[in-house]
Amino acid sequence: MDEAPVTASAASQGKRVRRLDVAVGSHAVTPDRAWRLASLILRGTIAAAFLFALVGPSLPQLQDPATHAREIAWPIGLLLPPTVLFVCNRGGPYPWKVDALLALPFALDAVGNVLNLYHRWDLYDTMNHFVSWFALAALASTLAPLRRLPPWAHAGLALGAGALGAVAWELGEYAAFIHSSDYTRIAYTDTLSDLAAGTAGASLAAALVLLERRHAQAESVDSTADSTAPASGPAPSPLAQ
Repeated sequence: MDEAPVTASAASQGKRVRRLDVAVGSHAVTPDRAWRLASLILRGTIAAAFLFALVGPSLPQLQDPATHAREIAWPIGLLLPPTVLFVCNRGGPYPWKVDALLALPFALDAVGNVLNLYHRWDLYDTMNHFVSWFALAALASTLAPLRRLPPWAHAGLALGAGALGAVAWELGEYAAFIHSSDYTRIAYTDTLSDLAAGTAGASLAAALVLLERRHAQAESVDSTADSTAPASGPAPSPLAQ
């Protein structure tokens, strides 16, 4: 007589658990959602910094010639990469990871200038170059043609991409403001430290690429060995032969 109510109660609880699982799963933090959130935060930061610079152009931290040049780069970094990514991936999922990694250097630079971190913290510029070129070297390492190369070549080209980007950035800085300002008296030391930090960040990305590829190769060898191993079981009886 009591089995029916118990069964109905268990079924009701099972439905509630399934509904809860569906609700939790719909709000789960997936890598794609995390990268999307990171991209939106970084691009919102760039936009806020640019608006701050427009509203308060007379603030002391915005009077440096380097800042004037970078204020032109911020809106370009804010709008150009998403436009290119959208056009190149038309009809496919938007690459939020690529977008976030491209936005990171511009966000770090914008925050550093607006909050005057370059002058408040001597190591901010070095940290910025390290993190930025680590991110962009890691981004370069995800290119499909590189992943088909041997691990050492894959890691080496990721390092080369980061180092080349660091050199290109320093050339851009020189063309933008160094050659025509009093900044030239310390430019040599600053350029060398920036190049060292950028290359160190790219080297870290290359080392992680090498470790990841070797780990993947080891797992592939293990899975191949497991698939080719003879099935275990009792040896056949001599009487059965």
